[in-house]
Amino acid sequence: MFVITPEQVDSNGAPTTCSCDITCGDESVGGPPPAYITVSIPSGYPISPIIPFTTIQTIPLIPTVKVPYEGT
Repeated sequence: MFVITPEQVDSNGAPTTCSCDITCGDESVGGPPPAYITVSIPSGYPISPIIPFTTIQTIPLIPTVKVPYEGT
């Protein structure tokens, strides 16, 4: 399951998760656009690496990507 999270930068310069109200993301009602969009798979995706002559257990891959929001 993918999780898509819009983020804004607070007054201290730290990114914070946007709330789902007029204060974030909806420019049509006066809210500012998000500064970043973060996409992640928080529960992880199991991978089984194949390396010759070794036995390796399944490893949970938990990727997160954060990109600046530039669009509309």
